[in-house]
Amino acid sequence: MKVTVAFFGDFAQFKPADWSGKRGTVEVPEGATIDTLANQLGIGDEPCVVMLNEDQHHRGAELHDGDTVTFLPPIAGG
Repeated sequence: MKVTVAFFGDFAQFKPADWSGKRGTVEVPEGATIDTLANQLGIGDEPCVVMLNEDQHHRGAELHDGDTVTFLPPIAGG
């Protein structure tokens, strides 16, 4: 199945080399989770905020064909 992935901030370093921008489509296996996708892209356990179809989700959330996943750096304030 295919999901759209977007990267912001420092996470742009994980985008596939053949993408011209910070957004593209990735093939993932049926039953894949956000964690599966993060590992496939080389993000691993890097701390990040993950949005799934515009809502914040945990890495265990299951993906579905046509989903959009966005990886952002953690937000800090003070």
